[in-house]
Amino acid sequence: MRSFLAMFLTLLALPVMAQGWGVVEEGERVRAEVCAGEICLGFGCIGAPLGFEVAGAEGEVSLAVDGRAAGVLRLENGRALFDPDLDAGLIRALRYGNRLRLTAPDQEPRDFRLTGSNRAISRALATCPRAAIPLTDPGRKVLAEITRDCAALGGEIGMEPGFVRYDDLDGDGVRDIVIDYAAAVCSRRPSLHCTAGGCRVGGYLARGEVYVPLFTEILRGYEVGAEGLTLDLEGTACGLYSFEACRKRYGIEGDALVLRELLSEEAEEAPAAEPEAEPEPEPETVAEPEPEAEPVAPPVTPATPAPRASGILEWRADDVVVDFAPAPEAAGQGF
Repeated sequence: MRSFLAMFLTLLALPVMAQGWGVVEEGERVRAEVCAGEICLGFGCIGAPLGFEVAGAEGEVSLAVDGRAAGVLRLENGRALFDPDLDAGLIRALRYGNRLRLTAPDQEPRDFRLTGSNRAISRALATCPRAAIPLTDPGRKVLAEITRDCAALGGEIGMEPGFVRYDDLDGDGVRDIVIDYAAAVCSRRPSLHCTAGGCRVGGYLARGEVYVPLFTEILRGYEVGAEGLTLDLEGTACGLYSFEACRKRYGIEGDALVLRELLSEEAEEAPAAEPEAEPEPEPETVAEPEPEAEPVAPPVTPATPAPRASGILEWRADDVVVDFAPAPEAAGQGF
């Protein structure tokens, strides 16, 4: 008897694991849910359009199914609307997986069983009305593109935190959107949208109820400051190798980026060549003695003209064109 009691008390001390999914009904509205202790994950439309619910949680909640990242919920007041494009992979994982781990900010991870999830979630999908998702939502558009690219390789998309971020890029006090392509991970090629110089990032400006594309670049990072928007770009944007640093600071005029300053070290060296290009007109005067040198040039023995031409050939027109003229052009093209 004592051994049975001790075993029972031991079981009570173990972490709570959800026993399976159920369906809660209120009139014509339903919610599929599963609980682990006091934490419940719901998917339904009781009192709101179809969406996810995690009571007591805010911000980004990460979901992993069977040890693999399955999706991220961006909660406001404990809810996140269901987006058929953004959440299709998550719903599929919840319906056909075995175990779920939910990680919310400032909380210990919670584990749930997915027993009965397919039936419960299917009931919610069939019963609940869906909120209208703006067609101008850039997250939907980008994820659809990434999903197609990954599917062409025979892979599936797993969502990690940070796919859609909110930041005031142009300083107008309204949240703009930044999309990190690398957070949508393709199972067949995790680096699908990355290079040695960074990963693809898209910036979109909020304009009323729509978003306007601002940039889509390979970035290492970005910084919003009083002086403008600084992008840490792939080296090729500065005419360098992909892995080299290329930093540019932009202003935003209307809905477009305007280059203000080049911050990488290579950029500081390149403009220095411009003053050296000023002697370019000199070859016209230096080249005048060349006709006198022509009679001397045909002989195979250059010993005689060498002393006279030694100071001239160093600055002849050919040398100037090769050494100096391209310098400002290269700088302009790279920056």
